[in-house]
Amino acid sequence: MTSGGGNVSVDEALGTIRTSRRPWIPRRNPQPALTDDEIKTENERLKLTQRRTIARVAGLAAVAQVVCADVVFVVYAARGVHWKIPTAAIDAWLAATVVQVIGIVLVITRSLFPTSNGTS
Repeated sequence: MTSGGGNVSVDEALGTIRTSRRPWIPRRNPQPALTDDEIKTENERLKLTQRRTIARVAGLAAVAQVVCADVVFVVYAARGVHWKIPTAAIDAWLAATVVQVIGIVLVITRSLFPTSNGTS
C-alpha cells in the first residue's frame, strides 16, 4: 500500500499483489482477428475434414451391413433350413441388401455434396 509520502509496499514493488485471477490458470495470448478469407478457408478445410470422416464411416457401415447380412443369411441357411432356401427368399435378401447400401450411399452423398442452390 502506498502512503502519503509516495512509499510503495513490498507487494507492489515486487508485483506480487494478488488479483482475482487464479495463479494456476495460465494467461492466454489473444489471437489476432481473422480476415474473411481466412475464415472461409478454415471453414472449407473443416468441411473437407468432416466429409472425409463421414465418407470413411459410411463406407465402413456399408461393408459392415453387407457382411452382417451375409453372416445372418449363412446362419439361417445352415441351421434354420439346412440349405433348402426358397429362391424368393434369396432374391429378397440380396435385393434388400443392395437397396440398403444404395440408400446409405445416396443419403451420405447428398448430405456431403449439396446442389449449388443449397438444397439437397
